[in-house]
Amino acid sequence: MKPLDQGRFERAVMSLALCKAKWAVRSQILADGLKLGQFTCAELNAKREAYFASHMEELIASALVDVWRLPSFAPQTQTQPGTQRGSLREGAGSVGSPIVLGG
Repeated sequence: MKPLDQGRFERAVMSLALCKAKWAVRSQILADGLKLGQFTCAELNAKREAYFASHMEELIASALVDVWRLPSFAPQTQTQPGTQRGSLREGAGSVGSPIVLGG
């Protein structure tokens, strides 16, 4: 199992948290009956930053859960012997088992 790259993990969490803030702002603008095109990028980013600042804990907590689900960050579980894909079947081909030909 590869060790967790802490910096990469933190960047993934923050990127996802900021993305969630952006989508929340977008949803609110659309719910208010406005169009996204009525706002400049700077205005949208300011709204996103304000939303992120006021909802930081919940956004980061949600992002943590989601990032842990990503295959590149999910903790790898060890499989028990005999349950691995392609493992030998009971006695087949093991040392000391008789080989039966033509039967």
